[in-house]
Amino acid sequence: MLKTLIVEDVVVIRRLLANVLREHCESEFAENGGSAVKKFHEALSENTPFKLVCMDILMPVQDGISALKKMRELEKAAQIDEKNRAVILMITSMNEQEFIVDSIKAGCNGYIIKPIDPVKVLDEVKKHGLI
Repeated sequence: MLKTLIVEDVVVIRRLLANVLREHCESEFAENGGSAVKKFHEALSENTPFKLVCMDILMPVQDGISALKKMRELEKAAQIDEKNRAVILMITSMNEQEFIVDSIKAGCNGYIIKPIDPVKVLDEVKKHGLI
């Protein structure tokens, strides 16, 4: 099973994503970017890294883009090369060019607009060769 971190402050969306991915992924959850970075770091330290991260952009405590940047810094510090780093998909209701550009610059691998379409989520995960 693919080790996955779902980062979303809305419980219903966390559950929906976990349900969409359940056949392929073992999902853990974080409610904000701060707790996501902590879990991501712990997984790297234990040599059991997440292979997929689905992360909202607008969240309390720490937003998704700053968490994404920190996750990429942690991977770099752990000397994980680009082909072995986590696939990070930004999932948000913000369909604005600025957020898309900022997410790509920060190192995301894909961008999915809410409302969540299960087919689009699975297609994006397949596109990156994870399932």
